[in-house]
Amino acid sequence: MEVTTPNRNLSSTLPPTPAIFSLPRELRNLVYDVLFRDFTIQFTQQSLQVVLCYPPSNPSTTTTALQVPCTNITIPRTLPSWLLTNQQFLAEGLQQLYSNGVCSHCAHTSGIVKKNVVPKRPHQLAPPVPPAQSNPSLRLLNLCHIRTFSFECIHVSSYTRLGPPDTYQPATLYILEAHRLALLTTWLQRSPHQTPTNEVNSNSMQKLKLTLILPDKYPFVYEEKDWNVDLSSLESFVPLHQVEITLIQRCRFSTSKWIKPDQGTEEFLLAREAAMPLLKRELRGFAEALVSGKGGMRSREWYEGSDWFTLGKDGRPDSWLMKWCLHARRVN
Repeated sequence: MEVTTPNRNLSSTLPPTPAIFSLPRELRNLVYDVLFRDFTIQFTQQSLQVVLCYPPSNPSTTTTALQVPCTNITIPRTLPSWLLTNQQFLAEGLQQLYSNGVCSHCAHTSGIVKKNVVPKRPHQLAPPVPPAQSNPSLRLLNLCHIRTFSFECIHVSSYTRLGPPDTYQPATLYILEAHRLALLTTWLQRSPHQTPTNEVNSNSMQKLKLTLILPDKYPFVYEEKDWNVDLSSLESFVPLHQVEITLIQRCRFSTSKWIKPDQGTEEFLLAREAAMPLLKRELRGFAEALVSGKGGMRSREWYEGSDWFTLGKDGRPDSWLMKWCLHARRVN
């Protein structure tokens, strides 16, 4: 009776190793960067709907998903096929996507929270029913591994409270759409991927971009001492490596022309100039609290403009339009 000996040389039956893995990791990352350019994907994790975008090849251009994250644009709900052909492709590709990708949208799957409503605390929220993913490959994505989060078009508003005739309540600037920030920060704080001491690790939020839209109306308050700024909705962020904040005063668009604020331009500028120093000071303090480490921090701020923006002799804007930027990062 003959005994058949199994062929132990299995190398001929295994698929060949892709040639890309013979390259150094730095070169492979460049290949992944090209493959991911302008890539956008939408996925759901538990009760959150997330849009993850890879930066475009040209920094001066912005993808539609980054620019307008809340529109009804169809966003892909599947990972690219090349990423799923090999386990090493998957591991290295996802690491590249998490490191350079930007979370541009994060909302509750049950719908948009009403404006001016303070989100309930985690123990007050009813557990939502997680919807089914449209593609099984999306289960490979994890919100906690994304390092950069960008919140566009967060509106700033103001209010005043009338007191007795012999008292005065200051006007207050506050974050109108705080719920968009609270959803993410509350979720990350409950996530097991965050360390108990809230220290930044290699797989967590490290960079925050905030674009704040200034109001087109201000109370008729023209003294800085009569203004107050409430940034309490930003206090829940964990320590970060880098913060980028942009303040924008936009013009409202009419079908026939660009129009200025309803109130008089002079009164508008006087009220804004009284409120802006305090708002900028509070934003500097917010950025410093997030990025200050043992080595300190480095920051820079500037006015940025184009043909619609002019600077006066003192370097301050002499137009009712404005754009102010603040970048701060941790020094190790």
